[in-house]
Amino acid sequence: MQLTWLGHASFKLRTKEGKIIYIDPAVERYAGFWSFLEKADLILISHFHSDHASLDTIKQIRQDNTVILGAAEASSEIDGCETMAMNVGKEIGGIKVLAVPAYTPRRAKHSERGEVLGFIIDAESEKVYFASDTGIIPEMSAIGHVDVAILPVGGTDTMSAAEAVKVVELLKPKVAIPSHWGKTEGTIDDAELFKELVEARMSAKTKVIVLNPGESAEI
Repeated sequence: MQLTWLGHASFKLRTKEGKIIYIDPAVERYAGFWSFLEKADLILISHFHSDHASLDTIKQIRQDNTVILGAAEASSEIDGCETMAMNVGKEIGGIKVLAVPAYTPRRAKHSERGEVLGFIIDAESEKVYFASDTGIIPEMSAIGHVDVAILPVGGTDTMSAAEAVKVVELLKPKVAIPSHWGKTEGTIDDAELFKELVEARMSAKTKVIVLNPGESAEI
């Protein structure tokens, strides 16, 4: 499976069978990505904030048979978006998606349970956990094994780099990817600190991949 970071919290997954999955597509026109964005088979929207869901981007990537799943507010704003219930899974063309809790305790944004969704995507025997905007929450202990963890490290409205390391220690993924930096909060320094701390604490059991916008990695 190939994973491409489109900046901030936006990702594209391409399965070996060629299925295209977007998570929180909010791609800036000036970034030059629109010219090569592929049409989506599946779009996942964790919440309807401008840095996670752009109607312009969704219009660019959707096609007649694109399935869109998301949080309740997203379904009210995006035509054809189906609301995902918390802890209830969906299967779309052999791709399994489970919505899991995401919230930031004791912080102003995203403190209400149910406002934001995290996702566990199960495709081709790989489990990818997209944490979305969240802090460390008790519900993470029920997630179990994942192969890839995409974790926010910005530290303003989400967990910090140091906090995200604790989630890596809990889930023990094979690969961890820092997100939610470089736009509205967080910098490359946060992503590099996350990498440094994981490598120091996990004894190479988890590989950290810090991507540049538009860069891909095989996971």
